Amino acid sequence: MKSICFITLQKKHIVRSIIIISLIILTILAISIFALVKKSPPFSPVLDGEISEQNDTTRTGKLAIVIDDFGSSRDGVEEMMSIEKPLTFAVMPFLPHSEIDAKNAHDKGYEVIVHLPMEPYHGKKSWLGPKPVMSDMDTLDVMEIVRDSIENIPYAKGLNNHMGSKATSNEKIVSGIMDVLKEKELYFLDSLTTDSPVGEKIAEEKSITYYQRDIFLDGQKPKNHIKNQLKKAGEIALEKEYAVAIGHVGMEGGKVTAEAISDMIPEFDKNNIQLVFVSDLHN
Repeated sequence: MKSICFITLQKKHIVRSIIIISLIILTILAISIFALVKKSPPFSPVLDGEISEQNDTTRTGKLAIVIDDFGSSRDGVEEMMSIEKPLTFAVMPFLPHSEIDAKNAHDKGYEVIVHLPMEPYHGKKSWLGPKPVMSDMDTLDVMEIVRDSIENIPYAKGLNNHMGSKATSNEKIVSGIMDVLKEKELYFLDSLTTDSPVGEKIAEEKSITYYQRDIFLDGQKPKNHIKNQLKKAGEIALEKEYAVAIGHVGMEGGKVTAEAISDMIPEFDKNNIQLVFVSDLHN
């Protein structure tokens, strides 16, 4: 009988020990979970046009803002040329204000590039303006148009495509363009209007400086949308150290895009996002 009581008592001690150990383990787990939760910052949504406050203040990024479609419409031209930050202005050739826009931009300290009209898969040829690059052209004709376009836009440091989803998918066409850029020592900025671009591959083969767009800013959108796109561009710049955003003067953007850029400059400064010319992205 004493033996049975002893065994029963032993069992009680074992059960009690198991319970105590379990409580200790649960307490440790609870403390660990509480510490992790306390350490993690609570999620807070990013407001329109505002870079996240959770960004590491030690991070920096370069952002090149390119404004297309100079040379024609006057909507936003004066406002863009009043922003006292490095911006890159893409000027369409052979239009009424092409040369004067390029000269004024250069005189005010902005970077100038050629905004070369190129054939799209969809859209009217009339949207391209004079002397566009078409996919059925032979290489010599393409090269002649590119040379004439560069000649028409003084102070150009590079070239990007206006539309061009079809032409920028064509290796023969892009190769002809790149040959002239190499000859003139200009860079190529791919606006990425196609799902099958060949520019990067050909630029690498020909040892030509190549950049590509990360974000389109406007396209007849309200200011809040443009500021949100600028915010995204800034976040990309912080993440990969640089980014390219493309906006427009004229009906696609104009004054509202200029206002959005001006509004976002304090946010960029606060978050160590430096506005630079395209040519300075890799420096």
